[in-house]
Amino acid sequence: MGPSLGFTVRVLGVPVSVGPAIAIGLVGMGLLSGLTAEFLVAWVILGFVALLLHELGHAVAFRRYGVDSSISFWLFGGFTIPNDQEAASRLSDRQMLVVAVSGPLVGIVIGGMMLALWPALDSADRSVRVLAFLWTFVNLGWAIFNLLPIGSLDGGRALGHLAGAVFGRAGRTIALAVGIVASVIIAAVAVDLRMYSIAFIAVIFGLLNPDAYGQLLDAVRPARASRRLSEGARGLEVWTDGDERKALSEDRSSIYRGDPRWPH
Repeated sequence: MGPSLGFTVRVLGVPVSVGPAIAIGLVGMGLLSGLTAEFLVAWVILGFVALLLHELGHAVAFRRYGVDSSISFWLFGGFTIPNDQEAASRLSDRQMLVVAVSGPLVGIVIGGMMLALWPALDSADRSVRVLAFLWTFVNLGWAIFNLLPIGSLDGGRALGHLAGAVFGRAGRTIALAVGIVASVIIAAVAVDLRMYSIAFIAVIFGLLNPDAYGQLLDAVRPARASRRLSEGARGLEVWTDGDERKALSEDRSSIYRGDPRWPH
C-alpha cells in the first residue's frame, strides 16, 4: 500500500487529518457554483477554514465533557470522532445535544458578525465584497442548512438528542421518523424550487442513509437491536484478540459531520 497523500496536524490540541479529497470536493462545488478562477482558490481556502472551525466546535464541546476527539476530512466535508467511544456513549442526551449544535453555532456566530460588518463594505472594492460574501456564506449558510432535521446532519442528531432528553427512548424513535419525513419534504421542495444541490443532500444524507432506517428499526424493536449487537460482538471476537477486543455499544456519538452545502 503506497504512502498516504494526506497529513495530520494538531489544532487546539485536536488531531486533524487532511487529504486531497476535501480540496477536490471544494473545487468541484466552486466550479458548479459558477465561480471564476479569480475566486476559486479563495473559495477553497475559506471553505476549508469554515469546515475546520465547525469541526473544532464539536471537538471543544466533546472536550468540555471529558472526551478527546479527532477530526478528519473527506470529499463532502469533515467529521469529528471521539477517541474513546465508550466514554462518549456515556454522555447524556443533554450533553450530546450541546455537542451537536456546537459546530453550527460557530458558523452562526462568525456569519452574524460578518452581517454586522456588511454596511461598512458598501464602498469596498468588488473583490473584497465577493470574499466577504463567500466567507459569510460558508459560515452562516452552511450552519443554517446543517441544522435542518436531516438524518446524519447536525440538525437531525440534535433533534434526536433533544427528543431523547425530553421523552426518552420514545422521543428518539419519533425524532428518527421525523428526520426521514423531513428529508422527503425538503427534497421535494428543493426540486420544485430547482435547488437541486439541496435536494441531492436531502436524498443522500437523509433518504439513502441506511443508518437512519436501521436505528429506527432498533428503536421500534429493542429486541432487534439487542440481537444485532450480540451477533456483532460475537463476530468481532472472530477477527480480534487480546487487547483489541471491544464491546459494542449504542452508537450515539461516533461521528459529527460538518458537510459543505452545495450552493444553488
